[in-house]
Amino acid sequence: MSVSVPTGSSTFARTLLARQIDDLRAADADVRAGGTDAIHAVRIAARRLRSTLTSYRALLPSVEAARLADELRWLGAALSPARDAQVMRDRLLGALAATPDDLVVGPVGDRIRAALDDDARRGQEEAAAALSSARYAGLLADLDALARTEQPSEVRTRSASGAAQRALRADVRLARRAMRATRADLSDTERDVALHEARKKAKRLHYSAESAADVLGRPADELAEAAHGVQDLLGEHQDSVVARGYLLRLAQEARAAGDDTFTLGLLHAREQEAARTDPSTTRAAWRRIARAARRLGD
Repeated sequence: MSVSVPTGSSTFARTLLARQIDDLRAADADVRAGGTDAIHAVRIAARRLRSTLTSYRALLPSVEAARLADELRWLGAALSPARDAQVMRDRLLGALAATPDDLVVGPVGDRIRAALDDDARRGQEEAAAALSSARYAGLLADLDALARTEQPSEVRTRSASGAAQRALRADVRLARRAMRATRADLSDTERDVALHEARKKAKRLHYSAESAADVLGRPADELAEAAHGVQDLLGEHQDSVVARGYLLRLAQEARAAGDDTFTLGLLHAREQEAARTDPSTTRAAWRRIARAARRLGD
């Protein structure tokens, strides 16, 4: 996201917040108007705001920034079930469509549609309740107030470019630490958790670098693109983890109903294979982040 910002670090953070709050409100309005994929847009807007509050916390009242970041995490969690069900429905039905007919045993497609459509409906209800709640209204009001808050003179006199460089370097260090934690000697479950954590750190770096592009220029754009690449790579892995959870649940429901679970087991095995992230691919993606980080300047 590109915003027009002054050179002072405090003004940079406040202007960025104001723009991202506007984006959140616009996505919210789209949800209320019944826009396609609008809930996902609200989630992304909330993530960007949370990234700003976390990565640029040194430029903001830290206690309030941390509290509002937690509130945005609540909002994201409230909106997740609807989006997750939609994504998993499409993924599992796509995998089923690619399965030879002689390997499809029982009403697998009907079971996937019924279960995930029901999940999506409940998720939509939860999302609507969250966006209509007093808690959400209070979050918006508090975000507005934070964006208007003047910082002490020692913060106002810092340059925006210097503050952005420091924030991005800190986020690069966090991402590096998370990537190093995805060791080959971990169990499959431990590695799934570690890769998910690395993805979250790459996503945070993606958003913070994207936000800094107007003050740091092309180096920040390149860093955002590199982090986005890692985010997408690890996102596919995380989708396979989530899909396996859904397939296990569907298999349990099918077994309880007396239906054959062969095809669901086949889909689960495919997802397990899809989750085997090639370490060399991950290392290559990380090297792109490291190269981009070195171009940030002093």
